[in-house]
Amino acid sequence: MVKIPLASKSDPAKREVVTSEELVNLHAVLSKGGRSDFYLARTPGMRAWSRCSSELCRGLFNADSEGLGVYGSRLLAFNSSGGAVSRGTISGTGDVRWSQNNAASRETAIVTGSTAYQYVEAGSLTTISDGDLPSNPIDTICFNGYTLMFFADGRVFYSAINDANNYDAADFFTVPGIGALVAAMLIGDQFVVWRDGAMYVYRHVADDANDPFQLVRGADKAFGCINTFANADVNGVRCFVDQYGAVRAIGGGYMPERISNDGVETDIAALSDKSTIRMFGYASGGRGFLIVRSDDFCWCYDLKEQRWHNRRSYQRVTWQAKHYMRFANKDLVAPDQAGDLFYLDDTLFTEDGELILAESDTPPITNFPNGGFINALHLDIETGTALGASAAAADQNPYITMFISTDGGKTFSTGRQQSLGTRGQWKKRVSWYRCGMFGREGFIIRFRLSAAIPVAFMNLDGEIEQRAA
Repeated sequence: MVKIPLASKSDPAKREVVTSEELVNLHAVLSKGGRSDFYLARTPGMRAWSRCSSELCRGLFNADSEGLGVYGSRLLAFNSSGGAVSRGTISGTGDVRWSQNNAASRETAIVTGSTAYQYVEAGSLTTISDGDLPSNPIDTICFNGYTLMFFADGRVFYSAINDANNYDAADFFTVPGIGALVAAMLIGDQFVVWRDGAMYVYRHVADDANDPFQLVRGADKAFGCINTFANADVNGVRCFVDQYGAVRAIGGGYMPERISNDGVETDIAALSDKSTIRMFGYASGGRGFLIVRSDDFCWCYDLKEQRWHNRRSYQRVTWQAKHYMRFANKDLVAPDQAGDLFYLDDTLFTEDGELILAESDTPPITNFPNGGFINALHLDIETGTALGASAAAADQNPYITMFISTDGGKTFSTGRQQSLGTRGQWKKRVSWYRCGMFGREGFIIRFRLSAAIPVAFMNLDGEIEQRAA
């Protein structure tokens, strides 16, 4: 019996002649006491929370007692039960940026890229009309009661304390460097500002009325942000996509450390429109996950295990979740192709009733250069197995399908199904016999599962007969 490694991450190589493992809608979890160092668990499903709109979402924001979302041209305010009311009209069609000050009124600033708005919680929405504020702000943050508005030409205007609609023409500073100013983000008691080719860190000096926001000398780094929305805070870890297409996390000494792999960077480089990249983060099972998505891909980074995997919705090349907020003790997401609002549910294995296809490709197994014969494969699975009689037929009698590639993953054999057992059977050893021969390129095993059941892939081994030279 030969122990065969399960896939632990998605890490495709840049060259097709070099193959590597892949996980889709599965992620690796550290295992204690098992034969493998980890097991594979399913990613959370999506359950409807608010059937609020038929229009596309442009952004979500937690405003404490309300959750806010822009759907089409409407600003919607959600209560903790998912009820939504319209609070006014937001211009444009593009995605929006948000910030909120720390005043009792909880005023929220909303920026569309051309217009800025002030919203007072449970109250009114107004266009920020102070003539001292230039037009076309591209981003906003709130910092110690000030609302800061960022402009592509490098200027940053700051409001009066706790009044996002009160500016002075002289109350601004200019971020150094060249290139367009792209985005900003809070980072503890400081904030980072990105141009398209560099980042700068600022601090608040409260006792300097003439220059309250000052550059932190020596903290600037030659890493810009690829677009306004390609940055996220995941449980206090600040991440962004740099101008070269690498995903980075800001570490000690403000050094942005590369966390992406070749597969992530290859997908980003292949995008014709880098402005479509979006990032957000959520927590599940005691670990943080960073999402990097576009219409062409979705990568998910497990910050605890430091591994990437792919997320895909059924019959899509990407995950449908595009916008996110943590509100009402739920991780809420809005999809990219329809309205409404959903929450992530670790106990659900569908996306609003649609299948979630879980797939795993092992690393290549070789006996170079002679190859060999695969007499049997055995997969240990821990699962809740079949659901009750009211569930879909495929979930009452779930199956797993196995495929084999002997040409480096370019093609796979016809799938062979095996049952995952009856309801209440919590551990299952699934076996396939007479699986064929392989040559100098070795073989890759693909497992595919679509039944809406909890499952953990535990161990994989095979009865492999080496072929003589």
